[in-house]
Amino acid sequence: MQWAATTLAVCGIGAAALATSMLTLGRRLELSQAKHRSLAGHARMARRIASLVPYYEHGEERFFCADGAPAEIAAQRRDGFMRLAALYDERFRETNRLTAEVAGCISDVQFTDADFTPAGLLQ
Repeated sequence: MQWAATTLAVCGIGAAALATSMLTLGRRLELSQAKHRSLAGHARMARRIASLVPYYEHGEERFFCADGAPAEIAAQRRDGFMRLAALYDERFRETNRLTAEVAGCISDVQFTDADFTPAGLLQ
């Protein structure tokens, strides 16, 4: 009789674990079906596809003529960009100072301060 009770208890625990797993799997399947088709797939697939796209980085000499513009147009673009940068440096000096103060404390500032934009040309 003792073996019967033990067997029944083990079977009961197994059934409960199976039921819990089935509920979790059911919820996961519902979530997968609810996603828009364009969102189908996994992050690993996205990383694989992204690795096929070549990485481009243009230095200052190439940035202003990336579209094949003549040298005089590239020079005008560079001058205009530098004038704009000087204007912003003057106009927003206090903002830049305050941003530098909080950069170590706020993760969003650290992210936006990363060198992802042409502003990195000024540094």
